[in-house]
Amino acid sequence: MADLDAAHTDHVAALFARARQRLLAAGLSSRSSLTATQHQALAFLAHHPGCTVGELAAGLAVSCPAATKLVDRLAAKSLAQRLPSDSDRRQVRVQLSSVGAQALSQVEQARREILEVIFAHLPRARHLGLLRGMEAMLSRLVADADTALSLCFHCGPAHTADCPLNRIHRALAGRDLPHQL
Repeated sequence: MADLDAAHTDHVAALFARARQRLLAAGLSSRSSLTATQHQALAFLAHHPGCTVGELAAGLAVSCPAATKLVDRLAAKSLAQRLPSDSDRRQVRVQLSSVGAQALSQVEQARREILEVIFAHLPRARHLGLLRGMEAMLSRLVADADTALSLCFHCGPAHTADCPLNRIHRALAGRDLPHQL
């Protein structure tokens, strides 16, 4: 094993990030024709049914024009649909379609299956150690409540108080992360 120096740590972290990105790509390509951004949008819409394009943009940390184009692409693939707002006819709400929900479910299942194969070969103690290590890194990366808020998935009703990012935010700000944007 190499020395625990910054260069080696950075190299392993970069390799891990690349491997994780490939894992997502493998899940996407094996079950759908979604891009990573489309997958993120579908996941956001699943947690925030009927959100506005502006809320989607904020949740994905993209511009409103980029979110509008993304919704156009999702709608063209029948993965999402635009709905008129009940309160403001100038505003449009975006909702995951049944086709989009099925595509999201297939991709997420593929990712879980890949992770299960990887972790099946890792002793439980190392698996737990890896999870604890990632949570410890996350707590060091998140220096303030605003950073925690910007990293949050804003998972709506799926929000759990035990989410590692929520625990970090609570320690920094004295309160839980908001469930919605």
